[in-house]
Amino acid sequence: MPQGVWLPQSRRFLIIPLLFLCGSLLGEVHLTTATGNVITYDVPSGKAELRGNAVVKTGTATIKADQIDVFVDEKRGVAEGHVEIFQKNDYLMGSRADYYWDSSSGSIVGASGISPPWHFSADRMIQKSPGVYLLRDGTLSSCSADPPHYRFRAGRVKMTKGERTSLQTPFFLVEDAPFFWLPFYTRSLRPKKYTLRLEPGASGRDGLKMRTIWGYPSTDNSYTRVRWDFLQRTGNGIGVEHIYSNPSLNGRLDSYYIRDVNSDPV
Repeated sequence: MPQGVWLPQSRRFLIIPLLFLCGSLLGEVHLTTATGNVITYDVPSGKAELRGNAVVKTGTATIKADQIDVFVDEKRGVAEGHVEIFQKNDYLMGSRADYYWDSSSGSIVGASGISPPWHFSADRMIQKSPGVYLLRDGTLSSCSADPPHYRFRAGRVKMTKGERTSLQTPFFLVEDAPFFWLPFYTRSLRPKKYTLRLEPGASGRDGLKMRTIWGYPSTDNSYTRVRWDFLQRTGNGIGVEHIYSNPSLNGRLDSYYIRDVNSDPV
């Protein structure tokens, strides 16, 4: 068996032919396809080199880069140059990535990406496991604008998708201006089923009042609030507010009705 195999100018090379070259090794890696302008494979070391428009698809992610080195025994890929990683709903970019597809873990240098609802960037990002990210010298924002209108900047950030985001000593910036500093900030990422808010108060015209607001996420992109107001001198008011928001479309419908029985014309 040859020590190395050179495959010139192959723009799309299915991984199945490699099975004939290296026996059962690749069968344990869960690779689907490997693509590159030039692919070489060294049998003794179990290393495949993809150069030019390199793409590796696995059962957990798709990796694209200028070049990718695949280490078969380690189930690991090292990608350099215009790196893109797609995993489920997450999209990551960077200049260099070291990725273990069996455990969905690794690191990215010069990282940026999207893990809804967050947009983030970091000098270095470490993925500990699926959906768990550690950012070093990173920024984090739920604003989809580029650049974002507001963001957090912190030395250390931990994101657990669908659970919680925690930041150590973050600055909150509006545009590029620091707005305030906190020793620690954390926020739940679990979807809210509903909210109920009671707002008691009083005014010279209405007397005692109690505002009751019930909110519910009717879809992934919309939120509905139903409002009922008790106003001692003025009467009861009822309203409905529906908000729709996604990266490309925003809208709001607000309706409110009250039969004013207050004799005060003001």
